[in-house]
Amino acid sequence: MPDNQPIDPSFLVKDLCMDFSSEFIENVRKRYWLLTTPELDIFVVPNEKKILEKLVWPLRKAKQAFILGDYLGCIALCGTVCEMAIIFLFDLANTRNNGKLLSTKQQKQIFSNTFEKLGQEKEFRCFITLNS
Repeated sequence: MPDNQPIDPSFLVKDLCMDFSSEFIENVRKRYWLLTTPELDIFVVPNEKKILEKLVWPLRKAKQAFILGDYLGCIALCGTVCEMAIIFLFDLANTRNNGKLLSTKQQKQIFSNTFEKLGQEKEFRCFITLNS
């Protein structure tokens, strides 16, 4: 196909979509409105590279995956964002030991690794334990 040939948007959506039914466009529309609440739109986010890269953009991609019917991709991205949120909260909580931040060495002594490398389940348990 020549480069200057216009692309039919419905063919593009069908190619990207995991929905192979004849109503794929209508299903995309329904899934879009299922996750879109104009009253709750976030129109401002901090211009912080880590927040954008680790939370905002992956959540946006998870929404896109859901809308296109890629549920496994959506779940995977949500899990990644959850893990990044826990790490972010751990950093924000400024976990202290005798008034000082926990060093990498102290984290390894307490958790047997750095907090960030524990894995989702252990991070969540440690975070809850430290903040209760």
